[in-house]
Amino acid sequence: MGTTHQTLPFFTQFFQFQASYDDLPTFTFFVVANAIASGYLLLSMPFSIVAIVRPHASGVKLLLLILDTVIKIILLL
Repeated sequence: MGTTHQTLPFFTQFFQFQASYDDLPTFTFFVVANAIASGYLLLSMPFSIVAIVRPHASGVKLLLLILDTVIKIILLL
């Protein structure tokens, strides 16, 4: 979606609109932020599974809480 280029008819076929998403800095930030969040989700999944299997392991839960807070702050900037 971040590399899509489309030509859309606008009212008639004589007027066409070029849709290029690389010109929109907000959309670029959205794609990059989603990529970071998805990568973090994949990396934190094993820690989450350990926290579910061993409910008394407080170190893993604390690590996940800190990393979740950090990633939330990074994505809000």
